[in-house]
Amino acid sequence: MRDRRRLVAGALQGVAQAAIILSRLDLDGVPMGVSVEVVRFLAQCGYLHCWH
Repeated sequence: MRDRRRLVAGALQGVAQAAIILSRLDLDGVPMGVSVEVVRFLAQCGYLHCWH
């Protein structure tokens, strides 16, 4: 889990709300589930824009 947290923290470097985002993410669990949760959370917060 520490590696996941470090990876996400690196991706959020420079984002003012990085600490809040990290505290709200559940980084336990299977890697695919964690990845999906991170992407959904970032999209909901407006930090990730998906194009179709």
